[in-house]
Amino acid sequence: MDDINMPVRDAYGSQPPLELDMVLCGAAGPPGGARSPLPPRLLSCFHAFYLTPPTYQQLIKIFGTMLGQHLQDFDEETKGVGE
Repeated sequence: MDDINMPVRDAYGSQPPLELDMVLCGAAGPPGGARSPLPPRLLSCFHAFYLTPPTYQQLIKIFGTMLGQHLQDFDEETKGVGE
């Protein structure tokens, strides 16, 4: 599921497409643009985790490690591109 906060609320403030009886795992960005705020009724069905954005150094570590693993079978000149 992508963009869980996209359905428009009805006249009663609910978002029926999101209130089906099933197990959901969703992610939402902050309200704004095309994203609606999530109603408390929907949020009460989830365990919400709020994550801060990663720092620049954390992104370098995460994606640098992945890129380094991918490039390890290439020649030495190409491996340097990952730096």
